[in-house]
Amino acid sequence: MHPDPLDPNLIDFSPPERRIYGDDRAQTWHVVDEEDYFYLLQWTWSPKFTNCRQGKYYLRRSQRLGSAVLTVYLHIEVMRRSGVIPPSSAHILVDHRNGDSTICRRGNLRWATSKLNRQNRYGSHYYGDLALV
Repeated sequence: MHPDPLDPNLIDFSPPERRIYGDDRAQTWHVVDEEDYFYLLQWTWSPKFTNCRQGKYYLRRSQRLGSAVLTVYLHIEVMRRSGVIPPSSAHILVDHRNGDSTICRRGNLRWATSKLNRQNRYGSHYYGDLALV
């Protein structure tokens, strides 16, 4: 017997996964919230791979400001759009709570100090939910 597709116990109420792709082959992407999705789609994003052992990568774009060219990272753009203000002047980095650089949902991002960012290299599930030190 097939399950009833209208059974409320089987319906997935989780928000849809919105992906921002980082290359033309659609092999790299980051997950964002729906409220940021269409805003972020207006640019072309490219992957920036780190040289650390975890093999993390970030999506970035370039923006011209006068004669200077700035690099804008997707996770920082999402954090700025969230309106969350850094708790102190030492909180200059945006950290992924679970250590997964591809999950750029607002609930997974937080302002962090350099120390917190280093401690959270593998995700807060290794250390518990670290306080903003």
